[in-house]
Amino acid sequence: RLLRRWIEELDALHFSYEQFCADPATYVETLGELAPALKTADASSGIQVKDYEKQELENQNARQIALLRPPEIDAIATVLRTQPALVDYFGYDASG
Repeated sequence: RLLRRWIEELDALHFSYEQFCADPATYVETLGELAPALKTADASSGIQVKDYEKQELENQNARQIALLRPPEIDAIATVLRTQPALVDYFGYDASG
């Protein structure tokens, strides 16, 4: 709710993790228009997270969700189902 408020009050650029992973070059270019220091960023050069080898940006949701136990998934889904408009605002579907 706080993030939505900031986006609306500040007319802030926002996009989802999934959108960014699917097309990082487009979002890096868009961010470069807002922050000129990012104009030279190469979205195809890969990233290094923690002590892992440098790799291309890849959506890790499926891998991360697979690590959750059914009670954890149920707990998350229970909370998300109480906020369908908020979930929808960010482009997600809480019905599943």
